[in-house]
Amino acid sequence: MNEIADGLGFTDKSHLNRLFKKYNGVSPAQYRKQQQQMLLPKS
Repeated sequence: MNEIADGLGFTDKSHLNRLFKKYNGVSPAQYRKQQQQMLLPKS
């Protein structure tokens, strides 16, 4: 996250996390978890 925050010009990852949650409704970690669950085959 720090690398991404730096690359996008944020001062730190907490600022990126706040904006991500504001616009997506979930934190980056929650978003990643949701996306992984969508990719897993259902038994």
